Parts: sequence; C-alpha cells; structure tokens
Amino acid sequence: RLTNGEFRHVQINATPKLDADGRYCGTLAVCRNITELKRTEEKLHLQTSALVATANGIVICDKSGRILWVNPAFTTLTGYTANEAIGRTPTMLKSGAHAPEFYATLWKTVLAGKDWHGELINRRKDGSTYHEEMTITPVLDDRGAIKHFVAVKQDISRRKHDEEQVRAREEAFRALADNVPDAVARIDRNFRFAYGNRALAADIKKEPSEFL
Repeated sequence: RLTNGEFRHVQINATPKLDADGRYCGTLAVCRNITELKRTEEKLHLQTSALVATANGIVICDKSGRILWVNPAFTTLTGYTANEAIGRTPTMLKSGAHAPEFYATLWKTVLAGKDWHGELINRRKDGSTYHEEMTITPVLDDRGAIKHFVAVKQDISRRKHDEEQVRAREEAFRALADNVPDAVARIDRNFRFAYGNRALAADIKKEPSEFL
C-alpha cells in the first residue's frame, strides 16, 4: 500500500546473502512493480470469460485461416470440440452449398482488412446442415497488418425455416387466389394494395405485379 492508500502489485525475488564463512548475514531483495501487468491480466481474463460465456459461436484464426481458439458455443453449434477444431481451418464446415466464387469474395473482403457479414449453409460434424449468419472481423497489428481473424457465428436455421414456411403459405395462397373467378385483394395497414389476384387485375386493367 502506498502512502496515498493505493495498492500496488509487487513481484519480489529474494536471495539469501552469505558472508565469507558461508553464514547467512542478510537477504538481497529485488522488487518489481507489476501493477499494470496484473491489470492487463485481469482485463484479458474478463474478455476471455465474456467470449466463453456468449451464446454465439466464436472462432479465432491466424492470418492463414488456421483455427487457434473456439468457445463452447462453437461446439454446440457445429459438434466439433476445441481439440478437434484447433489447428484446422473453417473449411471443415463446408457443406458444398456455395460456389467457389462465394468464398473467394469472402476472402478478398477480409484480406483487404474489411469486415465480412453474410449468411451461409454449413455442415456439422454429424453431417447435418444448418443456416448460419456470420461476421468475420480482421484484427490488425500496430502497423496495420492482419494478425488474426475473429468470426462470430449464429445459428439461424429456425428463422430460415420460418421464412420458408411463410413463403410456402404465400405461394399457396396466391396459387389459390389466382384461380378463383372473384376479385381477391390484400390491403396493408396503410390501406395500400399488397396483393391483387388476376381477376381483380382484369377488372381494373392492371398487371398483378402493379399491386406490389
């Protein structure tokens, strides 16, 4: 503790001091102020704890794309443990659903030092596929060179499933509405046409697409 009441972390290295006859006559102590080091360690511990606890999958890669660290949410999402993932590249998750150009654009973006955000279909360890929303952020060193990549992954399979269900119901509704003789319209909350079937379009001499 300092005279102003503040605390300091100190590292002490003590060495016994012997006289000419080899008898102990004192101690030589070297003290080093490690307060800033301890603060940095505490900050890193807090940041790591936050990454471990987050519900989104986190992957940290080196500049060549080799996986260095993953959090537990990554294992929940993909089925791969940290030991199975570290040392490999994210290509182990490829499902084959995307053309090479998709990944070329992704890499071109992050290697230019820019964030990439998008959706993709990946494959879990058990072979099942899932929809993922991912953001990749390049981490730069003091000279502006890329040092690491941090990817944040979120499973959006449920959302994509729900969107597909809505799309299917909409298509079924339109197929039914377009084949009835009566005029059918859908009006939005602002009292504008959101949809008009063929019968309505014929009555008012519009194309169905003009209602949108």
